[in-house]
Amino acid sequence: MVNDKMCICVNSEEILYRIGQDMALLELDNGHCRQMIHNGKTMKDYVFVDYLSIQKQSELQHWVSLCLDFNVVAKSSKKKVK
Repeated sequence: MVNDKMCICVNSEEILYRIGQDMALLELDNGHCRQMIHNGKTMKDYVFVDYLSIQKQSELQHWVSLCLDFNVVAKSSKKKVK
């Protein structure tokens, strides 16, 4: 979380990055990631990247930078009322 907005999420095989729809389309065209699909709905701002495709610090930094750049304009999720 950055500025109360989801930015990066890690699981056992992949890293989920919130990079925005425009950058997601560009990176998908480059073949470096796959689109996030949640409950049958394409999450256009999010992509999954396999750990094996991130072998260098510069590759990790590329993805983190995309996330932080998008975070500035990303909308926060609605807060759940308890």
